[in-house]
Amino acid sequence: MSADPRPDCPDIAPLGVDGLLVRFSTRLDDAANRAVLGFARDLESDPPQGVIEVASALSSVYLRFDPAVVSRAELTRALQDRASTRDWSTPMDGAGRHWHIPTAFGGDFGPQLAETAALLGMSEEQAVADLVAHPVRVLAIG
Repeated sequence: MSADPRPDCPDIAPLGVDGLLVRFSTRLDDAANRAVLGFARDLESDPPQGVIEVASALSSVYLRFDPAVVSRAELTRALQDRASTRDWSTPMDGAGRHWHIPTAFGGDFGPQLAETAALLGMSEEQAVADLVAHPVRVLAIG
């Protein structure tokens, strides 16, 4: 694969004797990760014929299938058709979980806060306000 696939046009590659990898990117990318989550959710709720397992990663979705039920070529076409139905990188309503995580800044919990704020030309209070003003999207845990 010479270029990174677009999140709305994934690359589908064989993986082993009974697997396919639907790759939305070859690198960590927020839009590709959103596409992976949406596409995997869609496949889990309505799996194509012969699909045994759907597993998502940061930038791809792995599908294990039963070759006695569906051929690799048939499943690849079905996945290409489904992938082309919409822009998977667009967040779906109600998708994902929202967590509120208590945080502490400065002192023993963030000894570089004063230095970082100074480098940015703002007070420590402004830096903290800026840090907590926007939600943070977590791509992976573990």
